[in-house]
Amino acid sequence: MNMKRISSILLLLLLTVVGYAAHQDAEGGVSMVSYEQNYYDSDGTLALRNATEDTIHHVTFQLTYF
Repeated sequence: MNMKRISSILLLLLLTVVGYAAHQDAEGGVSMVSYEQNYYDSDGTLALRNATEDTIHHVTFQLTYF
């Protein structure tokens, strides 16, 4: 009986940790908020949202127009 109870508790804790990790991933990491560039400009402005605890350096990106 005790082994079954301990196994159930460990399984519940594992599922809780997995659910928390999935929720953190769903909140995002880095996402683009906006991009603005006038027709005649060669430079644009990119706004990013950083939902991580890390500092972002040296951002590169590629835009593809259809």
